[in-house]
Amino acid sequence: MRCRVAVFLLGVAAPAMAAVAAHAEPNPFASPQHDADITYAIPTYAIPGAAATAHQGQPQIAGLTQRLRVQAATGLQRIDPPSAGAYMVTDGHTGRMLVIQPQRRSATLVPSQGGRLPPLGERATGTYQRLGLRTVGGAACTDWRTRDETGQDSVVCLTDDGMLLQVVQDGRIRAQAVRLDRSPQPDSLFAIPAGFSLIQAAPQAEPKAAR
Repeated sequence: MRCRVAVFLLGVAAPAMAAVAAHAEPNPFASPQHDADITYAIPTYAIPGAAATAHQGQPQIAGLTQRLRVQAATGLQRIDPPSAGAYMVTDGHTGRMLVIQPQRRSATLVPSQGGRLPPLGERATGTYQRLGLRTVGGAACTDWRTRDETGQDSVVCLTDDGMLLQVVQDGRIRAQAVRLDRSPQPDSLFAIPAGFSLIQAAPQAEPKAAR
């Protein structure tokens, strides 16, 4: 099972870690083992027109934020992106996603996107190299070097219970937690609001084979 990490630019959600375990040291938990409410910040250099500034050797983290709420037992995750026009609820067991648009009072069901979460208590598969400890957003985590689903090298900082606190690619922070709350998350956060219409998205056509 490939592990999922949340990268916080729209259209680049949850790339997976790939390859085969190549060392005896246990891999980390790469998905939350408990309910969580995590707020992430997007670096200034990812915001158009904003200049990156150095702060203790790292680009300043500021500007847009994105919120992730997780119900570990059900595998449900709710992503509230910087834009308030819609939010997504993904089912980590089936891979399906709901795109909920409050202004339109609608919920669009998107077919399976793959990248399913491993069962609770199951560590990530793939190649992970432990680097060291750090503190991000007031919580301790361990840096692990791995690769995303495109083969790009990444360093992810994970807590012992699988909370993703930081993603670094090409030496740049792509997302960084600024708040972590392990409180239980209610079912209502992940449900389709009452009175919303449910729309079934049309399946994507299979690409035609080249002749």
